[in-house]
Amino acid sequence: SVTGANFNTANATYVWTYEGTTLADNDASITPANGAFGTYEVTVTVNGCTATQSVTVTENTDALALMYEEGCEDGDYLVTVMPFNDPDTGDSFNPDTASYAWSGPNGFSENTQQVTIPAAGIYTVTVTTADGCVGEVEVNVLDTSCSIPRGISPNGDGMNDSFDLTSLGVSKISIFNRYGKEVFSYGAYTNQWHGQTSNGDELPTGTYFYSLQRSNGESKTGWVYINRQQ
Repeated sequence: SVTGANFNTANATYVWTYEGTTLADNDASITPANGAFGTYEVTVTVNGCTATQSVTVTENTDALALMYEEGCEDGDYLVTVMPFNDPDTGDSFNPDTASYAWSGPNGFSENTQQVTIPAAGIYTVTVTTADGCVGEVEVNVLDTSCSIPRGISPNGDGMNDSFDLTSLGVSKISIFNRYGKEVFSYGAYTNQWHGQTSNGDELPTGTYFYSLQRSNGESKTGWVYINRQQ
């Protein structure tokens, strides 16, 4: 853009060139065609007086700074890409005007700032700002499980009767009592445990510990409480 120090820009004429080639633009400001890098020159004429200035547009090869957060919300595993905040320059991009391109396992593809992750794996998002700046970040999601029950109440009312892990793809599970003794185990598990031992005996109310393997190679440990209503 031309700024007139001692003249009214509306009264001037302009001739722009790019790398020596005359452009069709004849206004006080131009937008580089297709973001082309190189030297732009403008000749300004006002009442027979002429002046020429040039500017070189170079590419900033520094990747757009990105960060992300991940976690569970309402049973879904979410990942959100966000701008990196620099104390001196502020946010690295405006999330409201940027565009997003996600890719991941099994043909995963989304174009929103926040996505729901369907399975463990490596996901990549490319962010493009309104000015054409680009950044990319890779997210290695190790586990998308969000809803392992903390307790069961096996009373036959159809609610929380069993330790339901159907959506997790569990290949093996072991249940231990508080003394570390294995009381139940099962392969290719979905929801077979409802508070019993491997022999089918009823386990009493209390806290038990589980160790499980998933079909994707992940392992998890935790606790589950049996509540037997009296």
